[in-house]
Amino acid sequence: MNHIDHAPVDPICQRIHIRRPGGFYSTPDWTFAELERLKTISPTLKMKIIELRHDQDSDWLIVPEDRVGVDHATIVRVFDLLGATETNVATRAQDLSKYCNALWHFHVIPARFTECRQWRATEDNGDNRDAPEGDWCWRYSVHDGSPETHETALRLANIALILGNEAMFQREIKTVIWDWRDARAIVPTPVRQLQFGGPDGLNDRRAKEKLLIIDHMHRYLDRRRIAGNFDVRQTERELQDQGMILHEPDQFPQSSIYKMLDDIEHIILRPRRASGSHQSIYGTHPRHRGGGGGWVARIRALEERLEARLSGGDSHREFVRGMLDDANAYIAARQKEVAKNMIQARKDELAMWEWDML
Repeated sequence: MNHIDHAPVDPICQRIHIRRPGGFYSTPDWTFAELERLKTISPTLKMKIIELRHDQDSDWLIVPEDRVGVDHATIVRVFDLLGATETNVATRAQDLSKYCNALWHFHVIPARFTECRQWRATEDNGDNRDAPEGDWCWRYSVHDGSPETHETALRLANIALILGNEAMFQREIKTVIWDWRDARAIVPTPVRQLQFGGPDGLNDRRAKEKLLIIDHMHRYLDRRRIAGNFDVRQTERELQDQGMILHEPDQFPQSSIYKMLDDIEHIILRPRRASGSHQSIYGTHPRHRGGGGGWVARIRALEERLEARLSGGDSHREFVRGMLDDANAYIAARQKEVAKNMIQARKDELAMWEWDML
């Protein structure tokens, strides 16, 4: 720690005990000036420091809570960072997420501890992974489904929400909720909204958003059915052939909403064969310049008509694209709304801490 003018450690630090594994304890080495500064960034630190100053017999026992990702090593490191003026903190998301957990656990207000605004996770490259205008979001899942990848996304979301990086949080929460592909990947955090369980937890949020998009698509087809569109029945039949029934959400086993919609797209919108050559049951034949004659041309024409029917024809494909366009727009709106609400909940929590500073 870089102490101000190499001042001595304040005596009250000897009464701050951080429990270590094995039953031992460590103490911080803050100076008087550093303790006075800490009183200005957290209502919890302020209360404890004042108590230690006024009651010589009092002690502060700090017990690490692995359940929320705040272990002994993290507390020691963050206490060093709180006392110093170090700003160049660039480390793995796994570690930085724990540092942020400690900030939240001790009610440190980021706007008052401005050094944390420079903290950076080495995995955060700042890329914008949004789908281009007019394309579907589920086509731009960049994660490979490994637990490490999803844990990193959740850690980055945790870092962003605690530090107040709204753009980064809005980017990562799309993976955390709509493209989550491993239910086993859990990242400890004291932030209730990013915990796995509980009424406000991620597990319930993912299930809710999945039900919402399935219900939205079901209602879309119902409206088209009432309008007399014959493509509705064919679309439902194509999904039912694969065990997907929109009014029975349990028939969609995919944990990822993006994966579910990708499956729907590929079930209904079968890829057309490219022009220029034709893969027939009799082999591959180049197209004849004159349109082709004889039995090969007749077989090719028959197969193309059959393929058109199997893929629903151009009008049916346009209907399905319209349904998926509508689903994509709905998800985009939900992503903005959910991120906005989670960010607002963070602001409300910080406002309470600010009130406690008075």
